[in-house]
Parts: sequence; C-alpha cells; structure tokens
Amino acid sequence: MNGHFIQNRIGQVEAAELANVGSSYLVPKDGTPILGLIQDHVVSGVLLTVRDTFLDKQEFMQLLLSAFAQTTQRIKMPPPAIIHPRKLWTGKQIVTAIVQNCSPKNAHLINLTAKAKTSVNCWKVDGHDAPKLEMSESEVIFCRGALVNGVLDKAHYGATQYGLIHCCFELYGHKVATKIMSCFSRCFTTYLQSHGFSLGVADILVKEEANKKRKEIIKALRKEGDNVVRKTFGLSDDAPKLKLKHVLASAYNNARRETTDVKMYDFTMKQTIGKLNDKINEACIPDGLIRRFPQNSLQLMIQSGAKGSAVNAIQISCALGQIELEGQRPPLSATGRTLPSFHSFDTTPRAGGFVDQRFLTGINPQELFFHTMAGREGLIDTAVKTSRSGYLQRCIIKHLEGITVQYDGTCRDHDGSVMQFRYGEDGFDVGKATFMNPKQFPFLYENLAAVRDLEPKNK
Repeated sequence: MNGHFIQNRIGQVEAAELANVGSSYLVPKDGTPILGLIQDHVVSGVLLTVRDTFLDKQEFMQLLLSAFAQTTQRIKMPPPAIIHPRKLWTGKQIVTAIVQNCSPKNAHLINLTAKAKTSVNCWKVDGHDAPKLEMSESEVIFCRGALVNGVLDKAHYGATQYGLIHCCFELYGHKVATKIMSCFSRCFTTYLQSHGFSLGVADILVKEEANKKRKEIIKALRKEGDNVVRKTFGLSDDAPKLKLKHVLASAYNNARRETTDVKMYDFTMKQTIGKLNDKINEACIPDGLIRRFPQNSLQLMIQSGAKGSAVNAIQISCALGQIELEGQRPPLSATGRTLPSFHSFDTTPRAGGFVDQRFLTGINPQELFFHTMAGREGLIDTAVKTSRSGYLQRCIIKHLEGITVQYDGTCRDHDGSVMQFRYGEDGFDVGKATFMNPKQFPFLYENLAAVRDLEPKNK
C-alpha cells in the first residue's frame, strides 16, 4: 500500500515537471506569483529558521536528503555553525544548503534584503521595548545564497511578490524557482514529522491581570447605553430612564419620515463601544496571553501567515464584538426590540447586537442568535456572489478573447479594429516587468552580475 502511494507521488511530481508548471508562475493580470507553500509548510519553515533551532549531523543530513530526494546531483554541505562541544548546524543552514545547491552551476548566488511577514513586535520580551528591524528576526538577509538573518515565512515561499522564490524566478528562471520550492516543501514536511505541532487551550488563555482588566472594561461598557442616548439627543445627565425610552421611541417612529436621529444614534453607539472594544483587545492580545509567540501555536500560525487572522484570536480570547447586518446594527422590530428577550427600546449595547462574551468561556443564547444571523448573511453573500462574478468573468473573457497583439505592436480585435496602439498603453509585458519598480532597484543592483549572466539565456 505504502509502496503504491510513493509510486503515485513520484508519478505526480514527474507529471508536474513534464507539464512545465513553472511557466505559469506569475499571473498575467498583475504579475503576482500564483505558486506558493501553505499552512503546515509555513509553520514548519518558521520553526526551522528561528535562531534557537539547532540540528545534529544526523538530523541535518536527514532533512537535506529529504529535500533533494528527487535529484541525483552531488550535494554540497555547509560546515557546522558550532564545533565544540559537539557539531551542530542551524535551521537557517538547511535553507542555505537548499538555495545554494539548487542555483545553476557557476551562477552568481542571490543577495537579498527583505522583510518577513512576522512583525518585529512578535520578538518583544516582557519588560523591554520591541527590537529594531535591523538584524532582527523580521529582517531576512541572504548573502551569496546563504540565509544570514531572519525567519522565512509566507512572505518568502508563499504566493507573494518579491519573496525569495519570486526573486530566484527573476534571476534564474522558473525551473530553479520551482525546484527550490519543491525542496522546501519536502524538507519542511520532514521536519514537522519529527518536531510536531499542535494547538491547545494554553494558547488561548489570558493572564489573570489581563482578564481582570477585560472584565472592568466590559462592566463600564454595559453602562454606556444610557450615556450615548443622552449625548445623541442632548439630554441632561439626570434624565430618567423612562425619558430616554420615550426619546428613542419617537426617534424610531419618525425614522420612516427620513430623520437622521437614528443614524446619528447608531453612529455614536458604534464609535463609543468601538473604543472600549479596542481596549479589551489590547489588554488581552498579544501581551495578555499566557503563552507568547513563538511558543503560542495559534499566534505562530496567525503571525507567520499560515492560517487564521487576528479576528479569530480576538473572538476566542477577548470578545465577539459588534454584530452587524448589511453594515448596520441589527434592526428593531415594530415592538422596538431586536429579539423578544429584550425590553422595548432597550439602550444597552447587548440589546443592539454587541457581544461582550467570548468563545473561550462561552456565549449566551441571545449572543449565539446574533452571531448566527451574521453568519447566515455571510454565507448567502458568498453563494450569490460566486454565481454572479463567475458569469460576469465569462462575459468579459468572451468579449476579449479575439484581441491579439499584432506585429506592428497594436492590440486589435478579430475584425482588425485597433483597441490600443501599444499593449497596456506602455508596451510592457506584465510577467517580465514586475521588478521594474523603484523599490526593487536595490535588489537588481545587488544581483547585477546574475541579471547580466542570465539575460541572453532567457531570450
């Protein structure tokens, strides 16, 4: 069974190489890469290239062998980073070995200075300021094909512009770029098999002080409803609750006559609650978490770009926040309430769809109902948009398929009528002009020898 599976995998790799996949590495639309490693590979790549990852000779050779499993070439191995008391190699040297062995023979090796997706604030230590970008793990530096500094994440082997793979594609062509990516893929998979990676409850728990601060802010937030009504409608601070309810009721009844009072009330409520909600998030993430990056698996996934977003972490550990339908707070029924379980014209943020509960400690039935309403809207939007955008794209393609670039440099329709006198009004091939950008000129200058050497071969 295993042998059959391995044969199939090798067959797939060979088929991919025969299919010349790398020729379509860039999207013709805007010149951004379409190939890239995802999810587990990104996590593994970060764990492998952080500064405290060391490998003995056996581990290093195993990873190097797995990376070049498809080739029969002679592999050059870098010397160990630490010699005494025992020989150890760093995870960065694995990347160095892959890039140097995949680069064309006698080619000028790549020089690259770029940023990682992982922010500088991730490397902050409690009680100290965040480090400067220079020579931090968020600054990726390649010198003559060697990874000198920084962690590699989605920004460098994902489907992102101006990363390591994209730069190698520009200097050495698509075969080298796809070969490096394939070697990374096999190496990262093998490393994760022996290292392991899992997410537990410890990754979403917040410290006692942070939780205390969160509860204090929520307590203050729940009382803000009356203050917002007073502020919006210009009432005195000692106005009774009944007066507030009457003012709200008359505002909503007049809303059919196109008054701006309700819009102003919603805007003020959103603004007031939003500021307090931001304070809750700041108190808990990332400084309030018990585990910090990179020991925190959830934060590792989010910060490196493997999977998830800050919103996911906030909804788990902090609060769900304001639920919105069609960009507005949940609408009131004829009786003046969002759900039957609230009083008519209730001023509290909770009655208007604000959820101060979180997934970690559970949410109430009313909160769940609001959350489900927003989820349903998202699903319907997605389902409707896919059919419409698909048909629209088909229409556009059918109208444009007859347009070609002629020998005189003009773009003409099927009947010879001129669409453009020069393709794209500038005559640039999008796939070959991605590095014609002032921000990328320093990279081209640093690799001038490689650009000059391979220019005739590309033609």
